[in-house]
Amino acid sequence: MKITITKRLLEKYPHAKFFAVLAHNFTNHLSSPYIEKKKEKIHDEIRKIKDTKLLRQINEHKAFHEKFGKSYPIEFQVNSIREGKKIPTESVLRDILFVSEMEHYCIISGHDIESLHGDLTLGTSEGSEHYVKINEKHH
Repeated sequence: MKITITKRLLEKYPHAKFFAVLAHNFTNHLSSPYIEKKKEKIHDEIRKIKDTKLLRQINEHKAFHEKFGKSYPIEFQVNSIREGKKIPTESVLRDILFVSEMEHYCIISGHDIESLHGDLTLGTSEGSEHYVKINEKHH
């Protein structure tokens, strides 16, 4: 599979960052001792934050989302942890995504690479795209 990033996306969002993690022959267990330790570390680090408004990463992403009339869910999640909520244990794959979001204060999506056909192009929306969410709802 070839992965490309369009010139239009890079011109519009020159500071955009993209990461990929590929897992093959992966058994998705309910939990992992390693991930549970990571969660506790994240809980401790986030609870030391006095005010999320002081976090540069959250402010940058929040400003971006507000341009589209949206809130930034990572800010809500960080504040929930600061207030004492724990990161739930759902499955190793979902927990890895959530832990990564909390470590980097950015939204991360997961996709089944086996269901992708052809090459992958990262670009800006044209407005007519459709996709299926993890809860199988069409959007």
